[in-house]
Amino acid sequence: MNGGLGIYIHVPFCNRTCWYCDFYSVAPNGKMMQDYVDAICDELIFYQNTGKVVESIYFGGGTPNLLDFRQIAKIIRALSETFEVSCDAEITVEMNPELVSEEMAYDLLMVGVNRASVGVQSFSDADLKFLKRRHLARVARDSVGIVAKQGFPDVSIDLILGLPSQTREQFERTAASARELGVSHISGYLLKVGDKAKFDYSETVELLPEEDEVCDNYENFVSVMNVHGFKQYEISNFAANGRKSVHNLKYWRCEEYIGLGVAAHSYLGGVRYHIIKDVDAYIHNIKGASQYLKELKGMLPPYLEGGKLKKEGSQKLYHIDDCDPFVEYVMLGLRLTAGLDIRKLAEIDGGKCRKFLSALGKRKWFSDFVVRDGDKVHLTLRGFLVSNRVIAELLS
Repeated sequence: MNGGLGIYIHVPFCNRTCWYCDFYSVAPNGKMMQDYVDAICDELIFYQNTGKVVESIYFGGGTPNLLDFRQIAKIIRALSETFEVSCDAEITVEMNPELVSEEMAYDLLMVGVNRASVGVQSFSDADLKFLKRRHLARVARDSVGIVAKQGFPDVSIDLILGLPSQTREQFERTAASARELGVSHISGYLLKVGDKAKFDYSETVELLPEEDEVCDNYENFVSVMNVHGFKQYEISNFAANGRKSVHNLKYWRCEEYIGLGVAAHSYLGGVRYHIIKDVDAYIHNIKGASQYLKELKGMLPPYLEGGKLKKEGSQKLYHIDDCDPFVEYVMLGLRLTAGLDIRKLAEIDGGKCRKFLSALGKRKWFSDFVVRDGDKVHLTLRGFLVSNRVIAELLS
């Protein structure tokens, strides 16, 4: 698939916020959760006239499987009434392992979900204890086994790297377990600790390994994943049998997507914008705006025209983000093992492309980190580890 629309739905509810997580989340509340689902369906009124075909739908969080399957079904149904949803669209729900059950998995399959992304974080009890997760390794394995046995076409797991006790042997066991359980996709994210976590959990943070050890472990992880058939296609993502994430590739390829719900980001009509980080305000303002827009039969993008906020008061909902197409294509495209296409760079901005290629040729130390291969530019494995620095140099 290529060129269609991706839809992201942010479900901000969490029973407990993990100390290392920076995503916007709030405690679940029955009435608020239903009001929130209704608001997401109301927000879709803004997009009635896009004429877009949806190729992927992604419920992220937060903890999306705190929603009842009927609430997820309502959102999927509303999407189908607003857009043409491709018959083979990828529909993903992120899942917290401790909430997974056979009944839940079956119900989600029945309403059209075909990809489960289970946040196991680790199959090691020591890692899970360090992360202060509520579930044990046994629960993580069981939850993955449940969704696989229920017949999800794709099962993905999230892992966290850069923890104190991780070894190559542990990664070998993880890869073997993933294969045995029927996992088709693995995301391995290096732990990032924000300033608040450093302050509130200073004793925990002090136990983290040094940078050199983290780099070695990352390289070991990539090597082990590839040996076991999980081929790396992005800095943190590995697919078996070509089962890459259709939705996430839209981000990295700078394709269009719409984010629904509080704190969600969108890229549509050449404009990047995001929604406010306030559940109560989102629910209140969406309800009022949607009633007004029903009479206008929608807008594209909502409240936006030529990159400017169109309606008075729309700042209550949306904020436009700075967007340099050239910089974004470089920053996002270099996350992929396939890298950048120089011809596309030139199409975006010929002058900046020439400057980019000149910088690439002048800096000798780049050879270990970034490679030009014909019309392609891509980072090496070592380059992925220092991608921010390399990209900053290339764009300076």
